[in-house]
Amino acid sequence: MANLFVKSDFSKLETLCKFYQNICKKFASSKKSAVGYNSYYVLLPEIPPDTKETNPILRVNEFPKFSEITPDKCVTGCAKRSIEFDVEIGNFLDTIKQNRHLLTFEKIFHPLEEQVIPLNYAWRTTKHLSYVQSNTSYRDAFKRIHYQIENAKNQRWLSPDLYLSIKELNAGHRLSLDVHQRRLVDMYLLQSRLNGIELTGDEKKKFINHLIKLAELKNHFRNRVMMCTNMFYHDIEDFSIVSELPKSFLSHISTNKLDPTRGPWRVTLNQTIYNTMMSYCGDRMTRWNLWNAYNNRASRNHDDKNLSNHIIIEEIRLLSLKQRFQPIAEDEVTQLQEFANSEGFPFKLEMWDVPYWRRRQLDHMYPVNTDGLKDYFPLKRVFEYLFGFCKVLFGIQFIDCTGTVETWHEDVKFYRLYDNESGKELGAFYLDAFTRPSEKMGGVWMESGRERSQFLNLFPFSYFCLNLDRPEQGKPCLVTYEQLQQIFFQFGHGLQQLATTTPYGEISGQRNIEWDALATCANLMKMILNTRQTLRSMSRHYETGKSLPDDVVDSIMKRRHHLSSFDNMMNLYTSAFDLELYINKDRWHPVMQKMLACDIFKTFRNASREGTHKMIEVGTRYRNTFLSMGGGLPSSEVFRRFQGQDPSPESLVSYYLHR
Repeated sequence: MANLFVKSDFSKLETLCKFYQNICKKFASSKKSAVGYNSYYVLLPEIPPDTKETNPILRVNEFPKFSEITPDKCVTGCAKRSIEFDVEIGNFLDTIKQNRHLLTFEKIFHPLEEQVIPLNYAWRTTKHLSYVQSNTSYRDAFKRIHYQIENAKNQRWLSPDLYLSIKELNAGHRLSLDVHQRRLVDMYLLQSRLNGIELTGDEKKKFINHLIKLAELKNHFRNRVMMCTNMFYHDIEDFSIVSELPKSFLSHISTNKLDPTRGPWRVTLNQTIYNTMMSYCGDRMTRWNLWNAYNNRASRNHDDKNLSNHIIIEEIRLLSLKQRFQPIAEDEVTQLQEFANSEGFPFKLEMWDVPYWRRRQLDHMYPVNTDGLKDYFPLKRVFEYLFGFCKVLFGIQFIDCTGTVETWHEDVKFYRLYDNESGKELGAFYLDAFTRPSEKMGGVWMESGRERSQFLNLFPFSYFCLNLDRPEQGKPCLVTYEQLQQIFFQFGHGLQQLATTTPYGEISGQRNIEWDALATCANLMKMILNTRQTLRSMSRHYETGKSLPDDVVDSIMKRRHHLSSFDNMMNLYTSAFDLELYINKDRWHPVMQKMLACDIFKTFRNASREGTHKMIEVGTRYRNTFLSMGGGLPSSEVFRRFQGQDPSPESLVSYYLHR
């Protein structure tokens, strides 16, 4: 601490004093009931000496310089941002307290944007590195800074002066605000109310304590599930248990890298490994063991409580969908049971049996060589098709700019996104395609690295991470059909993150989108993949250059509807169960997102029958609504602007039942 004063760095001294002043205010307000002669010891943190010149995580206007970002710089950079955020927001709140009647939208939200965007950038960069780097220090760094940054950002919702200022702005000037400004105002007012801003006295203290406790419990729950998932493994030495698994997958899980066919084979609760094992493992006890471990991660007994005492609109929709799907689902299960019995299975089908026997029935009814199928989908060709599709339909162009920016691994590619007409850069994304089991988290994801901010002149960029096997010698990287669906799904998220035109970071891209609509664009891209036109146009055999044969395409089309009513009934069951137990409707989200996507897909499908010009017209409207507006408008309004009406459950029913 002495060095800080010897250098006479008055800006640092002022920041330090302000920070300590804020801490003391918070501490004093939480200890008003303490006896006067009691003593308290407050440990005050030192402000890290990091600057934009010494720590790239502080340079929000640049792409990350990954070679310079160490775990220590993640911690000190995020700590510096967090402290500066606390101080600057404190200064800002002091200002608005004295000049509330003079405040405009710009005077309130521009200072907030100026602090929130850099803080998010530092947090997102650290989070990303904790996912893709082998050094556990990055994960430790993210754990250290996560709570501090979340706590700093949440202080906005607890300020009475900020809440009253925005409330007065909304009451007196709402008609003069544009749609994005109104949306941002509404978000701040809602978040403040949800954080108990209108409560007083003991009620407020009790509420804040509940929020803190809830945040701790959520974090503990998440960590325990992750720990249990990572702890479980099951080594299989008997080849007969894994004999039906695809050869490429068998090599992937083999612990014998010199001869993968000899095993042993290690099975974990990684989502891809779990799903494949449940579909292809012929040993019932092994399937039960996996199913039991997966569905009982970090579980404990608890009392059922009914917290909902009225019929809500979601329940009405659930009932309507159930009436349509249930008779067909019951017939599907009966046929599946009969098929399993005919193949020598003497038991009643249980949940751990269904994935295996549905795969067996699927291969029997619509045979497709799944290992051979990936020969038609080289990764390079898949992205060429996606980029071409977006260029024609949405008027946006992706350019490979690998080598122009730093990456965290030599395999990572980098793409910039431009508007076709104006040539304006809209965004960018990194593509990390290949698996690195010893250092990279499993799964598939596309997450924002920086939000768009018109005020700060920043465009967005994202991280697209896959876990594909590296190419075999003499072959390109080939993608399975399941991986194709994941790529299209996540790319749908990415389009919404990158093509946004919403000017304010906190409501741009996928920020502030209602949970019921968050995966609508992702589901739409997945539906576009599952069409004859896409499969025929995109597929190119890596050796012959030929497209998929028509009979294979037809089989794929039929396979996607196999047991679809059963799947929908499972989603409806978990949705109804969630509505019965909780006020929030987490399990209803996937059903609603698919329903919205089906409605949009129907419009694209109808347009395709009228020709390319009509498809481009619909694609442009889609870009100008769903991709552009993001969280800048309520999702219901975005849907109406695209479709001209409200969504209907009939689209979901039609997609799955009218085959």
